Amino acid sequence: MVRIEIFGDDGSVALSDQLGVAPKTWQNYEEIGEAMPAQTLLHFIELTGVDPLWLMRGEGRKYRQGWRSREPGANLSAVSQAVESSLRSAP
Repeated sequence: MVRIEIFGDDGSVALSDQLGVAPKTWQNYEEIGEAMPAQTLLHFIELTGVDPLWLMRGEGRKYRQGWRSREPGANLSAVSQAVESSLRSAP
């Protein structure tokens, strides 16, 4: 699981803080598969560097090379483009 690999076993609170959602909300995303709002999903992709195609379909590399930037928000445009491209190529 991406969250555990990056934030550790007890990192759900740290991740939820960075995403701006309540810990219980993050728990619902993980445990019961509650739908995540698009902005939260984009922020998760940006924070973790996970490849959108891998996240949606389990294909390709798990993490994008050279993805992470030190500036918050610097990758948001790239994330949006990658997600849109993945959605266009989805069957």
